Amino acid sequence: MKLQYWTLVLIAAVGTWATGVRAADEECFLAKIQGIDKAIEYKVLTSAECKDLEKTLDKESSLFPKAVDLAAKEWTADVGYKGVPVPKGQLVQHKLMGTPMRFTSQDKAQEQLFNLSTKEGQKGQRDPKNQKGAKNNQPKVKPNPAKEIREQAIAKAAEVVQAKLTELMAAAPAGAKGAGEAGAAQKGGGEAPAAAKAAAAKAL
Repeated sequence: MKLQYWTLVLIAAVGTWATGVRAADEECFLAKIQGIDKAIEYKVLTSAECKDLEKTLDKESSLFPKAVDLAAKEWTADVGYKGVPVPKGQLVQHKLMGTPMRFTSQDKAQEQLFNLSTKEGQKGQRDPKNQKGAKNNQPKVKPNPAKEIREQAIAKAAEVVQAKLTELMAAAPAGAKGAGEAGAAQKGGGEAPAAAKAAAAKAL
């Protein structure tokens, strides 16, 4: 019985180790993503996660204008931003910046992410404003309340738009296609069934 027990333990351990190896060696992608407020972030994604992201972004593209309109209505009701116009011109759809970089393992993707972060940090250090003694040479920057309000407004607006977008995504029919998918279907020849057209119109 003891031999059988330790045999099972060994099998379980080997299975766990093998799963870890597969995860580490799994093909990964490093994606550069632009947010609603135009902020840039990098994400390490598996092949499946990358495909899911592309589908999500495609679906969001058809709902984004409506999300902005709904956010604008809520904005006008916010007492804290009374008199501050909705910064629609500073809001953009989520999108992938270029083609995600492909790596043969998660470790390599994480290494590249680290390199990019380090490069950005070094770029900030080379900025004359951050150089030693630069504070004494740089003119004093006067407070700019208008700029601060504008930046806060953009951040707030991006939050509200994201919330509305999430609501619309949850309410959209499961079979609804995004603008990219619908265009691809038309190029492939033949029109989408009437039911699919109705679902897409409802989503918009």
